[in-house]
Amino acid sequence: MPTFMPYLNLDNPRAALEFYQACFGGEIFIMKVSETPVAKQMPPDMQDKVMHASLTSKSIGIMMSEMRGPEGFVRGNTVSLMLECDSEKQLNEFFGKLSPGGKVMMAPGKQFWGAIFSSFTDKFGIQWLLNHTLPQT
Repeated sequence: MPTFMPYLNLDNPRAALEFYQACFGGEIFIMKVSETPVAKQMPPDMQDKVMHASLTSKSIGIMMSEMRGPEGFVRGNTVSLMLECDSEKQLNEFFGKLSPGGKVMMAPGKQFWGAIFSSFTDKFGIQWLLNHTLPQT
């Protein structure tokens, strides 16, 4: 079965990976342009840029880069990262770690679809949806 991993293009993927590692744990891998076979084709100011990076743990996988085409960096609003949390406590813990410095659209609260839910944009401009489906009673 294929694995789905979000791939984010950010201005500062190193800082974002360290931030997400503090929130979720896991191992960081970073490959700079200078460490790739295409390094000789790239200008000197690109050598320290992140070509590919990842944060992986038992349950989380996020990949990142700061490489982009000639159009430059365009932050979109069509993708959100959704976490289905194991408990309300876990949801509140992730909210407390991820939301500072960002913009909260919906604080954690009970929703009509039978879940605790929150939505916000973190300090890197990434949209997050946190959900914990409540047991059916």
